[in-house]
Amino acid sequence: MIPAYSDLYLSDASLALGSMLESAVYLFGMELRDFWRLFLSSHVSDDFGNGLSGTVSGKSGWELAAEILDDAGVPFRREKPKGVVGRSREFWAGWALAQYQWKTGLSFREIEAFAPLETILLLYSPYHEMSVEHLFDALDAQRIAFAAQRELDGNPIPCGADESPVSAGAPEQ
Repeated sequence: MIPAYSDLYLSDASLALGSMLESAVYLFGMELRDFWRLFLSSHVSDDFGNGLSGTVSGKSGWELAAEILDDAGVPFRREKPKGVVGRSREFWAGWALAQYQWKTGLSFREIEAFAPLETILLLYSPYHEMSVEHLFDALDAQRIAFAAQRELDGNPIPCGADESPVSAGAPEQ
């Protein structure tokens, strides 16, 4: 799997996505779930997944959140944050999702199907203190279980760039 953008941008991208979620909640007063739905339906989600440099590295998290709210017609205070944004579990969830999206090449909507944002937040403790590879292993296991369940239900779906062993070689319907 070839990532959508160079690993040189991964740190910026992860910080931006983490700060975006944190800004939405703590600066703009949005419910995280409501904002996440806006993000998933926005061009920002697609641009991020496709590695557009202006999105993954050219904007702050605050700017990304503001763009999403603007595009959705949601009113908010346009006061830029002062100082460094904290490191909340919302920040960690965004940071971790950016890392996982880059590693797998899956879209954020594809990830949401087997690992909803609420699940990522529940994984904060203890995963935020571990290597991110441990989180990747847990998410990969969820993805494989999701694909297996879809297969059992008679509704197999591709699991993204690196096909799950569960659906690999399954007969076409």
